[in-house]
Amino acid sequence: MSVVADLAQSSWTRLLDWVYPACCLACEGRKAAPAYGALFCADCWQAMPRIPVRACPLCALPHPAGTAPTTRCEECQAHPPAFSRAVTPFIYEGAVAMAIQQLKYHRKTQLVAPLARLLSGPLSEIAMDQIVAVPLHRARLRLREFNPSLLIVARLAHDLHLPFSIADLVRTRDTAPQVGLRGDARRENVRRAFAVAHPAGVVGKKLLLVDDVYTTGATLRECAETLMRAGAADVVVAAVARAVPHTGEEAGG
Repeated sequence: MSVVADLAQSSWTRLLDWVYPACCLACEGRKAAPAYGALFCADCWQAMPRIPVRACPLCALPHPAGTAPTTRCEECQAHPPAFSRAVTPFIYEGAVAMAIQQLKYHRKTQLVAPLARLLSGPLSEIAMDQIVAVPLHRARLRLREFNPSLLIVARLAHDLHLPFSIADLVRTRDTAPQVGLRGDARRENVRRAFAVAHPAGVVGKKLLLVDDVYTTGATLRECAETLMRAGAADVVVAAVARAVPHTGEEAGG
């Protein structure tokens, strides 16, 4: 092999090691495999906490044992969301939560592609016209310098061969961080905080609305309601992971 080829191979290996973690995020002892989201080894992938089949058909909140899978949770019975379905394959805890936090709070943007891959599989059979990211207010965007949800959406759009919107849904006021707020406080914090800047971009379309984490759903509910009021035909929401009552203290939406 020539020196040039050796250098090219070395550069390619270094690039792969930067894009994909060399070791499993869960056990840190075995090689992460692309087949398992490029984040985990096979054993840890099988052990990842997933949203069970027995869950609310609208918001994907896991049901107590003995509840029929088609039963809506108390929140969705009392306050049905504007979206028709939530796709959240993992429970927000352990290595998945750590990976999301590394992206959001430590700017580990090399995790965008593998995190998007965790979501693209479950979404591949859903017919949608366009993907929309939960937006950040411009003041928060200047502070953080990037929108994690938008990065995931851009990668999802590539993987799912769908267009994505960066300007139709906007955040009209800089709300307080959702972390640390609960229930009614979260809902009030984001009430009327979003608007559709270009209604023609959403009218009559089936939209996939994406955030990194589904916590109480306050942000996703408000965004979905805003999109439906603007004339969207349907909104399906998706997040890499969903907080359940004993998790999600560091999550956002």
